[in-house]
Amino acid sequence: MCIRDSPQAPLGRYQLAVAAKSKGETLFAATRDFEIRKNSSPWQQIDAYSRRLSVDAVLERIRENYPAAAETGLSFAVLGDSRNGAQIFRQLLNQAAADGAQFAIVIGDLVANGRQAEYLEVAEILDQAPLPVLVAPGNHDYRNQGKLYYDRLFGRASYTFELGGYHFIVVDNATGRMTEAQLTRLERELQNPLPKFVFAHYPPSTIPEYAWHSFSQGAARFAALMEQYRPERVFLSHIHALDRKTQNLSLIHISEPTRPY
Repeated sequence: MCIRDSPQAPLGRYQLAVAAKSKGETLFAATRDFEIRKNSSPWQQIDAYSRRLSVDAVLERIRENYPAAAETGLSFAVLGDSRNGAQIFRQLLNQAAADGAQFAIVIGDLVANGRQAEYLEVAEILDQAPLPVLVAPGNHDYRNQGKLYYDRLFGRASYTFELGGYHFIVVDNATGRMTEAQLTRLERELQNPLPKFVFAHYPPSTIPEYAWHSFSQGAARFAALMEQYRPERVFLSHIHALDRKTQNLSLIHISEPTRPY
C-alpha cells in the first residue's frame, strides 16, 4: 500500500493504492482518490465558526463597533424563522446592514431539523454576514441532536447585555415552556433600571390569536411580568407572520419568517 500525490503535504489530494500478489501473480489492485482538508471534521468546522459566532464573540464585536456608530443612535434588526430560506436570509442581512443596523438578532429556528449539515450552512451565512448577528434558539434548532450543535456553535442560549443605554434580555423558550427558574431569572433582569428589550422564540398562549401555536407552561407569569415591568418592546417569533400586539400595556412584535410560507 502506498499514498501518492503530494506525499510530503499533510493537506491536499491523495491516491490510495492497494494491491495483492501471490507467487508473482497479481490477485487484485485498486486505487481510490481522497482529499485531506483543513478542519475536515464537522466538529472542527463548528468549533472554528464558534470562535467568531458564539454569543460572547459577537457581543465583543458589537461593543467594539458601537462607539463609532453611537452618534446615529441605536439601530438593530430582528428576524425569525430563517430555516429553509438561505437566499432570503442572506438578502435580509444585507438589507439590514444597508439600512444602518449595527447588528441583528435572529430569534429562533435557524435550521429545520437540527442536523449538523444545516448548522454548518447557517454558520457560513452568519460568518459572511455584513453585520454581527446574535441568535436565540427555536424549537426546530433543538430537533434531533440540534441542541448539541447549537450549544457548541453559539454557546449561551439565554443571555443579557447592555448597549446604548438599553438592557437586552434574550430568553430560551425553545422547548415550548418557561420554567419557574427561568421566570425568576427573567424577573431579576426586568428589575434593571434601564429601558429593556425582551427576545424569545415562542409567543405566550395569553395572546388569543396565537394560542394554538404558543407556549403555555409559564405563559401567564411571563405575561404578568411584562405587564408589571413594561419593557420597551417584546420580540417573538414562531408563528410565521408579521404582527404587532399590545397586551397588558406591553408592545409585542411578532417577527416575519425569512422564507416564503
